Amino acid sequence: MTAPGTAPGTGLGTGPGPAYVAETYAGDVGTAVLLGGTLTNSPRLALRWLTGRARRMARALAPDPCAATWCPPGALRPTGHRHARDAPARLLAWAESVQEHEEVLRHLVTGRAYRFVAQDDDGCWYGLRARPGTPPARFPPEAAALCRDLACRSPAG
Repeated sequence: MTAPGTAPGTGLGTGPGPAYVAETYAGDVGTAVLLGGTLTNSPRLALRWLTGRARRMARALAPDPCAATWCPPGALRPTGHRHARDAPARLLAWAESVQEHEEVLRHLVTGRAYRFVAQDDDGCWYGLRARPGTPPARFPPEAAALCRDLACRSPAG
């Protein structure tokens, strides 16, 4: 049973104000996966969660060879170049962009959803989404189409 004022399945109170959902997705041409999400009472908390997830995905996709204590020494080596279509670099750039963060907040406080997609040359993509509202009770069947739409609307590299 869900307590009044609590979002179903989260234990988080939605309170008297609006709720905000932040989600991360990943996929390729034929697959889309919801990586995770959170429900907050504040657009700033939704942004903070997305920023942390963007950094976490970037570190997982392109670990720093000097800081990766989880693998044997010498197993990772710097490639010496990064390019605009590199998803980890784009995720980190987004996480550090004050302008993008202001855009997220503008969208949320005016009741609009915000999307960002970082895509690699090989067709893999990683999406960040924030929107006002509450999460669905389960992963909706139309989510794969939404994720493909996210990839199709990715910014040009």
